[in-house]
Amino acid sequence: LYHNNSNKFQTTSTGVHVDGELIIDGSVGDIKLNSSGAEIDFNRNGPCNLIMSGSGVFNILGGTPGSADTLAKFTPNGSVELYYNNSKKFETRDAGATLFGDLYMGDDKKIRLGDGSGGDLRLYHDGSNSYIQHSVSGNLRYQSNNHDFYNQAASQFMCRMFNGDTVRLYHNGSARF
Repeated sequence: LYHNNSNKFQTTSTGVHVDGELIIDGSVGDIKLNSSGAEIDFNRNGPCNLIMSGSGVFNILGGTPGSADTLAKFTPNGSVELYYNNSKKFETRDAGATLFGDLYMGDDKKIRLGDGSGGDLRLYHDGSNSYIQHSVSGNLRYQSNNHDFYNQAASQFMCRMFNGDTVRLYHNGSARF
């Protein structure tokens, strides 16, 4: 098929070839794929769903075909996995989610745990100080058989507490009390 004497659509032994944009007009919206493969445009008035049917894992890859990195994996009725540089960093699971690596957050951004209006337990850094904030009634409890508090360099004890035994306070790495 031609438009203005330019080939726009042809069948091949493996399917069809479209030169330019493929626009699918629908009753509720349009789908536009451009020939460079650089974008897929879902134009719709209202929510738009991308439905991938089947029972296998759906992979989203980026890079050169044949050597592309995995960006994301979607398993029907299962996990969603997100990748960075072909390395899994996040996965949803039946009991929640797992983070593979560190979580970086800016100053004054809080990790909020609990059902309270602002999170009952907050962990954050304000640019100078770090906080563990318990914001409801009840106690903030540290549970362990033994507790060790170190200096910033983790090279000297500041305090050690042993279950059913002693508590030791240190000064310059030496037990004083």
